Amino acid sequence: MSVLVGLLPDDRFRAPLRLGISMALSSGLPLRLCTIVSGTSSGLNAVDTEYLDTVEKSAAAGLAEMAGLVASEVAVTTEVRRARSVSAGLLEAAADASYLVVGSSPSGVLGRVALGGIGDRLLHGSSIPVGLAPREYAVDSRTRINRLTVAFGGTASADLIAATAVRAAALGAELRIASFNVHPVSLFGSMIETGPQSLVVERWAAAKRVEIDAALQAARSSAATDAEVVVGQGNSWAEALSGVPWRAGDVLVVGSGAGGLAERVFIGSQASKVIRHSPVPVVCVPRQLVPAPS
Repeated sequence: MSVLVGLLPDDRFRAPLRLGISMALSSGLPLRLCTIVSGTSSGLNAVDTEYLDTVEKSAAAGLAEMAGLVASEVAVTTEVRRARSVSAGLLEAAADASYLVVGSSPSGVLGRVALGGIGDRLLHGSSIPVGLAPREYAVDSRTRINRLTVAFGGTASADLIAATAVRAAALGAELRIASFNVHPVSLFGSMIETGPQSLVVERWAAAKRVEIDAALQAARSSAATDAEVVVGQGNSWAEALSGVPWRAGDVLVVGSGAGGLAERVFIGSQASKVIRHSPVPVVCVPRQLVPAPS
């Protein structure tokens, strides 16, 4: 078992590497740095084959440089694979891994998680948890995962809370539960008047806390669970996510929706909005891994 980090040859900011190091430091798992070169040898002429060989050598040199940045107590290996696509190659490489870590799309907002084509395909094809690093994610190379925050999506989240409690205990991290609310908008595009809006939000927050308390109680039946509860609110998903305090070493945990295969990560529309506006790394967990194995 290992933490597999997918890296592009030209990844100057090394965001997924930083997240992978934190996860390896916290879990004690070995770190595997992997670059996928798109293309196969089948049907290629000598010039194309030589080009791919050159790309592979350059990628191997880049991975060796990145491996030199890893903390000495983490066992690290590097590998360059050739596959028909980056996502297919990473899924194949991750067959015996515990976690798969990738970065955000370069076209996304700085400091936020941004799903590109590769990340989206990995989320819908991975049978192991997928870690997503925000764009240009920057933490100290010795930062450990010190708090797991479960994105609460209703009473069905009880199993995810219990599973995350087990993972938090194994990592020596704190557990927190967060629910996010975007304020409603009227038919004419303006916000509901301040007084009625405040009342609606207060009632929503109170109802959510009742749901979370029930989920916590259910989670305690299968794991020792004690957690801080926070609610993020705002006029947009970005505001709601920013309405919760975050710190270095935080990771947001999101569970798969019920609409997908149990053995694959499947992200519903609300979870997708949470992921795309997260200012901290996100780990998406397939339903088959909830609850976590003992």
